[in-house]
Amino acid sequence: MWKLKKPSLEVATGEDINNLVLHCRSLSDADKPILKVLYEQYDAQNGSVTKVQHGNVPANKADAIKGQYDKTDKGKIHYYMRDSLMTNVHRCPYCSINQPGTLDHYMPKSDYPALAMCRLNLVPMCPDCNRKKKDHPYTDFIHSYYQTFPACPFLKATASVQGTRIVINFYLDEAAIPDAALVMKLKRQIERIDLLDRMNKAATSFVDDLCAQCHCFMGLGFKIWLKMRYNDHVRIYGLNDWRSAAIAAMLDNNKEVDYKLFKAVASSAEAEVLGP
Repeated sequence: MWKLKKPSLEVATGEDINNLVLHCRSLSDADKPILKVLYEQYDAQNGSVTKVQHGNVPANKADAIKGQYDKTDKGKIHYYMRDSLMTNVHRCPYCSINQPGTLDHYMPKSDYPALAMCRLNLVPMCPDCNRKKKDHPYTDFIHSYYQTFPACPFLKATASVQGTRIVINFYLDEAAIPDAALVMKLKRQIERIDLLDRMNKAATSFVDDLCAQCHCFMGLGFKIWLKMRYNDHVRIYGLNDWRSAAIAAMLDNNKEVDYKLFKAVASSAEAEVLGP
């Protein structure tokens, strides 16, 4: 969650620009060094360029580049780029709930058309997050390729018991993030894409599944089992993924969350599925 491996600048300034010029009649070899400089500026400035830097690409050529983006669809000439960016990305970096079925232009192609085919500006994202992001300035959001994060938990949760339900509620631990600018950006992003509410809802089925998976003889070794699940999720999804935070919250609430409760939750969830 939050972070993705940055695509190759070398591929962006080499293969991608060559293919772009080859298949766009409005571009010529003379445009290659101009685009290369723009991409390098974008990378050096951690995923951003100024209007002046973008303006070094003539408007008619920038619009022609934007027109090439539709050719990244499956079966079209630039699909190789979409396929490469989507490979091995199994969860949206913004919510980590849905699969990333779209590519988001971090700096929108409507305002920065010359970056429409720059792979460094194309971020795999789920349709829900992509749609919500488009309604707000891109500066309200982190760049999943370039943003750095503190190496400690900052997405946290509480776990409370309501009958035979474990209720998870997430929150951002602002004190764990020393960078005030990052705190503000994360708060805006979380609000813009309704992330807390979406994670709280996703946690319901996640907890049900986790409870159904728990098989400890008479509860022996339950806390060890739960700690192992936490370590597994941190390794797979990351320290600040909502799944990791949910399990950490259950580990913290060891007075209420125990093996008997897990089995009660599993039985209740199964009864709801089977019905009367």
